[in-house]
Amino acid sequence: METQPGTRLNRIASRRDFHFTVRALRGQSLRYVTITADHPAWTEHGGGIERTMISDSLMTVRVRQVTHNLQIRIGGVSPTANAVVDDATRRAWTHKGQLYLRVDRPQSVRLFTVAGALYREQSLPVGLTVTDRLPAGFYLVRFSDGHVEKVQVE
Repeated sequence: METQPGTRLNRIASRRDFHFTVRALRGQSLRYVTITADHPAWTEHGGGIERTMISDSLMTVRVRQVTHNLQIRIGGVSPTANAVVDDATRRAWTHKGQLYLRVDRPQSVRLFTVAGALYREQSLPVGLTVTDRLPAGFYLVRFSDGHVEKVQVE
């Protein structure tokens, strides 16, 4: 979020209104923003602070007839959307009977059957490792960093 004028000390003549603009950064929304002052006479509900929403990402604010030193706080800036986050640190998947393992740092991996028996253990270099064909079934893949994934070999 950005404000204009910026977040610095602004001097306003007594009993004058102070105007500023709030602009959301990319991926943010001002829809649920709260504006508060450190003095009870200046609130949005009491009429001392007025906002005008221009869009979800832009608003103007008017602080009416400033007579005290005020600290204005802006909160409640929210993200505009959810996004799928790819955990690129490690991943396990199967295709045509083979197990594919991708890691971003060297680590070991243990492959367990669903009965809990250790089927295989191996060290992985950085990048992609493809295993030999595995018997059909479900497996638990435990990376040395503690992350566990379940895969199915068909």
